[in-house]
Amino acid sequence: MLMLVVVVLGTAGFYGFGATVHYVTHWSGPVLTYGLANMSLAFASTCVFGYVLVHFPALSSLSLILLLIQCRTATRASRKKPS
Repeated sequence: MLMLVVVVLGTAGFYGFGATVHYVTHWSGPVLTYGLANMSLAFASTCVFGYVLVHFPALSSLSLILLLIQCRTATRASRKKPS
């Protein structure tokens, strides 16, 4: 069911972003549609992670560790000050 939301939001977000940039609309158009596209990617990663945990129980601890390392690396990269 959540994948249906991903498909709808992703389609609206990606095509909406392209259309609003192409037709040079107000800044809120690309910002909102970019947000929709990113929200769909967050939902998709949640679905994939849940699928891996349920269907591959032998790898569940490893996948949790990899997720935590990835989140930690991403937050550190976003905190770096530009030189």
